[in-house]
Amino acid sequence: AGIDSSKITVLYDKPSPQFRSTNHQTNRIISQILPNFAEENLPIIISSTSWTKDEDFSLFFDALEEYENIAQAQNLPKIGVIITGKGPEKDYYMKKIFDDRGEAGWNYIRWNFPWLKADDYPKILNAASIGVCLHASSSGLDLPMKVVDMLGSGLPVLALNYQSIEELVIPNINGELFNNTEELLYLLVKYLSNIQKTGNNHYPREQFANALAAFRSVDNSWECEWRNKVIGEAKLFAS
Repeated sequence: AGIDSSKITVLYDKPSPQFRSTNHQTNRIISQILPNFAEENLPIIISSTSWTKDEDFSLFFDALEEYENIAQAQNLPKIGVIITGKGPEKDYYMKKIFDDRGEAGWNYIRWNFPWLKADDYPKILNAASIGVCLHASSSGLDLPMKVVDMLGSGLPVLALNYQSIEELVIPNINGELFNNTEELLYLLVKYLSNIQKTGNNHYPREQFANALAAFRSVDNSWECEWRNKVIGEAKLFAS
């Protein structure tokens, strides 16, 4: 006998309360945690990575390197890029960024690789302009918690496309999907050029404001998910 599909429900991760803060006072937050970024009021692009083959950082690095090359000609803004996480490939990319090209070779990108305190990570997400997710699911079925945290912070996400990711990142609703470096670069230019035109670092947040507000609402909390899908479904199963 097979499993009765009517008896199956999916329990989704939800943002915890500290990520649902509504404080987007970028300069104040950044000046407290990463003061060198606050000086220029830069739009912040943030990504969290395991620095392993499971997350191909070259997709992001190559897109940013090309952004650096075209920024002046296309009148794109200077940006701050924050990469959190630890892993085996971190030293390799740190060398590519700071030794091979050198800090003087980056005129439009200010890099930072902090190891943030647990209390500071939600604050940085709340201050950022765009989140980038490089998670590539080997099963095609798991959904990255880092994206839950970003969306829970009201941060739109540019995510690597795979089988089930649209259960979390819905194109043109709360973010965008990309398949390669070229598509990621296109999306970065799309949103950063509008930041430059409007002078508003939170332009991307405002484009997806309704969906992001719904995702981070109390009605979309873990408590509601548990109550509706576990307790509620258990009562149905028992009947």
